[in-house]
Amino acid sequence: MISYKLRSWISLDKLNWDELSKNPNAIDLLEVNPEKINWTFLSMNPAAIYLLETNPEKIDWTFLSMNPAAIHLLEANPDKIDWYWIAMNPAAIHLIEANQDKIDWTYMHIWINPAAIHLIEAKPLYRMRWEWLSMNPAAMHLIEANPSKVDWNGLSINPAAMHLIEQNIINELLHNHYQDGTDWSRLSANPAAIDILEIHQDKIDYKCLSCNPSIFEAYETYTVEQRIDSLEYQLRQQRLINDTMNHKIVSLESQLNKQINLIQKTDSLETQLKHQIRAQKLRSLEAQLWKTN
Repeated sequence: MISYKLRSWISLDKLNWDELSKNPNAIDLLEVNPEKINWTFLSMNPAAIYLLETNPEKIDWTFLSMNPAAIHLLEANPDKIDWYWIAMNPAAIHLIEANQDKIDWTYMHIWINPAAIHLIEAKPLYRMRWEWLSMNPAAMHLIEANPSKVDWNGLSINPAAMHLIEQNIINELLHNHYQDGTDWSRLSANPAAIDILEIHQDKIDYKCLSCNPSIFEAYETYTVEQRIDSLEYQLRQQRLINDTMNHKIVSLESQLNKQINLIQKTDSLETQLKHQIRAQKLRSLEAQLWKTN
């Protein structure tokens, strides 16, 4: 089973429990601190569906409308959908497409929805809302094709824009060359920026960092039964390796014995041949001696 723990350089004391309630990787932490859960913010947490389903009276349907794991609940309760917020839900694109008359393009949410990029692309370029589109990870082709229109505050939270963000930070820190400037509060919430944040901890906005999934590291946990199964598996594998090695040893011993026998036979033949050669030489010398006499 996969569990999550805070990275070693992040102090829990600096984090905000309201924002942690939004964080999908904070579920283990929230479960052992239920009194600190903000149920309004938890309603948008895709990893908290089982908690929400077992506590339906605590669901905030406005925030649930943003939750990509809650589509089955939203479809079962269409009268409770908040169309203002559901516009940013990538898992609700089929509902958005079927109810475009309910989508308000003058607000941010549809513009940051990566699943709605085909709807966004259908808009004329002059109607693009770049301050929001810069936040959309699916809009990088539009962002890179229109660098002068990039909103660096919005881009700072875009996990697909790290190559641009990193270069901007280098310009800011090394060359004192500012564009519109990196928004470190939004960058603190960017899951792809965790390595940069570790280096520049003095610039972190810990409230925003609290909702960043990357502040947690995954690790495997095992039940007693799983550990026993794992040890038994390792034992079986070791026995298999031992059996294989024993078989190879027996095979090598057999080959070695064959070679020894062959060498012994060869030595015996060589000895016999030497005796025969000596006997022939002796007979030849005796014959010559008789002829001389």
